[in-house]
Amino acid sequence: MAFDLSAPHPHHKAHLVVATMLTAFAATLAFHFLLIPSGHGFGFVLFAAVLIAGMLVLAVMSSKPLNTWAFLFLVPVAFTLAAETLYASDVVAALGFLITFVSLTFFSYWLTVPRLRFDEVQSLWPRRIVPEVLFPVRGTAEMLTTRSGKRDWTPVLGGVVLAIPFLIVIGALFAGADPLFRKGIEGVFDDVDLARTLFRLCRDAVALLFFLGGGWLLLTRAIEGRKPSTAAHDASLDRTVVMTFLGLLNALFVVFLAFQTVTFFGGQAFVESQGLTYAEYARQGFFQLLAVAGIVFGVIWAIYRQTELRQWGTRGLSLLLIAQTGVVIVSAINRLLLYIDAYGLSVSRYWALVTIGIIAAVLVSCFVGALAKVKYHDLAKYAFPGVLVVVSALLLFNVEGFVVRFNAERILSGKTDRLDVPYMLHLSADAVPTMAEFACAEVSPFTTASPNEAFTSRFSCERLKAVRPGVSGQIDWRRMTVSAYRAQAAIAGVKQ
Repeated sequence: MAFDLSAPHPHHKAHLVVATMLTAFAATLAFHFLLIPSGHGFGFVLFAAVLIAGMLVLAVMSSKPLNTWAFLFLVPVAFTLAAETLYASDVVAALGFLITFVSLTFFSYWLTVPRLRFDEVQSLWPRRIVPEVLFPVRGTAEMLTTRSGKRDWTPVLGGVVLAIPFLIVIGALFAGADPLFRKGIEGVFDDVDLARTLFRLCRDAVALLFFLGGGWLLLTRAIEGRKPSTAAHDASLDRTVVMTFLGLLNALFVVFLAFQTVTFFGGQAFVESQGLTYAEYARQGFFQLLAVAGIVFGVIWAIYRQTELRQWGTRGLSLLLIAQTGVVIVSAINRLLLYIDAYGLSVSRYWALVTIGIIAAVLVSCFVGALAKVKYHDLAKYAFPGVLVVVSALLLFNVEGFVVRFNAERILSGKTDRLDVPYMLHLSADAVPTMAEFACAEVSPFTTASPNEAFTSRFSCERLKAVRPGVSGQIDWRRMTVSAYRAQAAIAGVKQ
C-alpha cells in the first residue's frame, strides 16, 4: 500500500517531507563543494560521510526496525575511504568510487526493507533495487505531488524545487536567443562565467532531484514495509543444450591444454624454436588467458544461476570446465611472472595478478558449492560482499610504492639492469617517498641501471619537482591525501 500523506498516520507527514528535502539539500551541497572539485581524496571522503549520515537520519526517522546486517556493506566503504585518504593513485580513485557507489547502493536498500535475517534473503539484488536506488525518479514525483493538508506549504517548496532545472535550461536558451536578455543576466551575475555557472546549476539541480527521490523512497520503503521482490527464476533451460555447450567448451580446453603440456616440457628452447622470445610468448599469452578465465567465470555463474547444477551431467561438465580453467589460470600467472621477471613490475601487472586471483577464488567457491549442492543465491549472497571487502581491503596497500621498491631492489641485487625510470616518474604521489628513499641511498638504482634506460645524473629533487609540480606546489585541500603530504616532505629531504 502506498504511503499516503493525506491519511492519518503516527508520523507527521510534513516533517518527513521537510526532513527529506533538508537531507537532499545537504547532499547536494556536499556534491557541489566536495565531490565535484575533487572526485578523490579528502573531499570525496567527506561527501561519502555526508551521504551516509543522511541515509541514517532518514532511516531512523522512519521509526521502523532496521536490518543491522546491512551495516556489513559499510565495511568495504570504510576500507575504501581509508584508501582514498591515504593514496593518490588513479586506481584507488577509480576503484574507490566504484566500490563506494555499489556498497552504498546495497546499504541504503537493505537497511530499510522490512526486517529479516541474512539467511532469509533470497537475493541481494532484487528487482526494485535499480529503480528505487539508482534511478529514483518515482520517489521525486511522489514526494513533490504529496499533500499533507490544505495549508501545508511543502507543495509550494516542491514546486520550486521542480522548477529550478527548467528555469535554468529555458533561461540559458533565452540568453542565447536574445543578446539584450543575456546582457541583463550577465549584469546580475557580474564577473561570473555565465555559461559555466548555468552548467553547474543544471548539474546540481539533477543531483538534487536524485537525492530527493532516493531519500524519499528510502524513507517510505521503511514506513510502508515494501518487501524485496526477486525476478521469476526460470529453471527451464534445456539440459541437452547446456550439456552440449559445456561439452564443446571442455573439448576446446583439452586441446589447448595439450599444447600447453608440450610447451611446458619443451621449455624456453621449444618456444624460441618457434620464432618467439620467451618474453614475447609470455606477453602475448597472459591477457588472452585472463579474458578466457573471465568468460568461463561468467558462463559458470550464469549456468549455476539458471540450473542450480542439479543434474549430474551439467554439474560434472561444469566442474571439469572449472578444473581446466584452473590449469589455464596457473599458466596465465606463470606467463605474467615471466614477463615481470624480464621487464619488471608495473601497477597494471600487479592489478592483473589480483584480478585473476579473484576470478580463481570465485571459481573455487563455485566448484565447492557445486560439490556441496549449495543453492546459487546462498553462494552469491556471500561471494558478492566478500569480493567487495577483499578488493576494498587491497586498496589499503601502497601499490605504487611497492612497484618502485620491487624494481629498484632488482637493480641493486643484480637480477637485472633494466629500470623504467620514466614510467616510475609518472606514477602518483604514492611512489614519491620510495623514489626519494632510493635517490638518497649510497648506491642508487637510478644511476646503476643501463644508461639507455636511466638518467645519467643523480635522481635529484629538481627532477622530482619537474615531473611532480602538483606535489611540490599548493594543492586544493579537497584533493589532498596523506601521500601528497608525505611526498612534499620526501621532496624537501632529497639531496640536491
